[in-house]
Amino acid sequence: MNLRDILASLAAISLVGCASDRVGTADLCADRASGWKISPDAPAIKPQLLGLESGGQPVREQLRGGVPLTEIWFSEGPDRLMICRYEAEADVCPVAITVEFTRESNGWSAGPVESRLCR
Repeated sequence: MNLRDILASLAAISLVGCASDRVGTADLCADRASGWKISPDAPAIKPQLLGLESGGQPVREQLRGGVPLTEIWFSEGPDRLMICRYEAEADVCPVAITVEFTRESNGWSAGPVESRLCR
């Protein structure tokens, strides 16, 4: 085997290793969503929830990333919802942003916006 063949083999092995390191949806949102159920659709009140303030800013403004993000919703009973926006199929340092919403006697409230850039 010559040097060129060895380098080609090493490159192929590296590519396979990178592909297997991709982080899936469950991994990105799993830490925060432990015990939550994935909702098949966004809630009907999504615009209202994203308009709520968290830390002095609307949630909607804080859910933006510098890269395209995929959205998934979770529920834990009728009074707790969570959104997770994540970078799908990222190889290195995937972005994941989550916010929990809780129904209270006078409406819904938003918890803190939590971001995780690297695992």
